[in-house]
Parts: sequence; structure tokens; C-alpha cells
Amino acid sequence: AMGTTVTIAQAVGGNDKKRTSSAIGNTVTLFLCVSVVLMAVLIFFVRPITGLMSTPSEAVEGTVQYLTICFIGIPCITAYNIISSVFRGLGDSKSPMYFIAVACGANIILDYLLGPSGAALGTTLSQAVSVIMALIFIHKKDMGISFGRKDCILKKDVLGQILRIGIPVALQDGFIQISFIVITVIANRRGLSDAA
Repeated sequence: AMGTTVTIAQAVGGNDKKRTSSAIGNTVTLFLCVSVVLMAVLIFFVRPITGLMSTPSEAVEGTVQYLTICFIGIPCITAYNIISSVFRGLGDSKSPMYFIAVACGANIILDYLLGPSGAALGTTLSQAVSVIMALIFIHKKDMGISFGRKDCILKKDVLGQILRIGIPVALQDGFIQISFIVITVIANRRGLSDAA
């Protein structure tokens, strides 16, 4: 997503609407494919993942349910991040903040209504709400760009730039998340009370 923001911002700065549209289209294609594949792989391996995390036996079924719902929500989370990166690349950093504020509000309300067992569903649904809101906003606001199917065809140079910028940032964030998982594994190995 960061690679997209930078690529779009450079194209907008250079007043290259064709490249802007191409960057948006390539991003949509890339992340749609990645999110669907990632969702399928993670759902398939949800039980081994739960085992690798040393989840206490009393919490395995709840963890599997929670993770399954979270994994199903990956396309929504990805869509929100992509929409936000496009807005930021176009110079609008306020709209993504409003979308995430709505998602946070919806998450709090849904968590309250659904209770602890529905926390994953609340999070996933709130992300979906923010994506729908963003899409409505895009539809109603003239953003000065347009893109069609031809822009969604992957282009080596555009995709290369997005990945060249985005992969190092993704690795950095990924290592932070891996550290968090290691801490979770350590807590899980101490038993249910400590893990909770």
C-alpha cells in the first residue's frame, strides 16, 4: 500500500493521469489476488497456525473460530488499506482518517452488541462498513482521475515500482508482527490464565 501511495503521488506530481490510473488499476489487481490467495491459505492452515501459536487446549476452538472470521475479513482489510493508499497518493489524507473513524465506531458498537465471542465478526464487519463508505465517497466525489479495465492489466514497470517501494516497508511491518506473534506464543505456553 505504501508503494502505491508513493507511485500515485509521483504520477500526480508529474501530472501523468494515465500513469495514475495505471497505478490504481495495478494495485487493485495485485491486492485482490494477494488477499484472496492469502485468505484461502490461512483458512486452510488455521488449525496448524493455532498449534504453532501454542494456544492452550481450552482456547483452541475459540481461537480457530476467531482466526477463521478474521481470515475471511482479509479482503475487506486489504480493500480499506488500498483505498486509503490511493487517497493519500492523491493528496487526501483526511478521508482515510474519517473512514477508519467510522470503522472504529462501528467496531465498538458491534463488539458491544455481539459480545466477546463476536469480536472478530465485529472487527470484520466494521472494516466492511469503512470500505462501503469509502466506495460511496469515491462514487460521489470527482477525484480528477478515472480508470477502467485496461488499467487493471498488470504492467511490469508500474508493478515493479509499487513493489520496489512497498516490499521493504511490508517487511519492516511484517517483522514487527512476527515479534508480536513470538510474544503471544510465549504467553500461550504459560497457560490459559497468562495467555488471557
